[in-house]
Amino acid sequence: MATSVHLCDQLRDGALDFALARLGPGENQLEAQEIATEPLSLVVRRGHPLLLQPRITVDDLLRHDWVMGDDETLLTQTVLSRLAELRLPIPQRRISTSSFLFTLALLNQTDAIAPLATPVVDSLSGNPSVPFVSLPIDLGLTVASFSIVTRGGSHLTPAAQRLVDAILTLADIRRDSAHKRP
Repeated sequence: MATSVHLCDQLRDGALDFALARLGPGENQLEAQEIATEPLSLVVRRGHPLLLQPRITVDDLLRHDWVMGDDETLLTQTVLSRLAELRLPIPQRRISTSSFLFTLALLNQTDAIAPLATPVVDSLSGNPSVPFVSLPIDLGLTVASFSIVTRGGSHLTPAAQRLVDAILTLADIRRDSAHKRP
């Protein structure tokens, strides 16, 4: 597990056969087959004061600390860009960390908010013993598509191709089931 930039560097160097990553602009040595976009949810601890409100506004959100990565991270850029598109102010009370575990610890011990990948949140919050839930507010936060990335013009080994095929099949199944939800 690493950043898309690092994974693509390793791919170009031949250290990897393929990567699940996002291509940067102007990339011409690598090819990408899109898998999916990644929606984000705003996550808090169970018992957070915002969960007691009948309706949550953006102003309510901005009164709390937000836990995000540095400004250069894709998730943070996505959140800040989307807020700008909506002509909303950026969170002034931000705690910056690249650690997922530290993010969860802060959420668990404080009234902070963190934007996290919705599939991760869904897998966590489905269990009542897990102390995290999504806030019932949708700001339309979606991270750019991620893809199966390979070196341009190269052929995967049979084993790597089987793994890529399995990933694509799973992505198709998930996409189909998402479209069937009411």
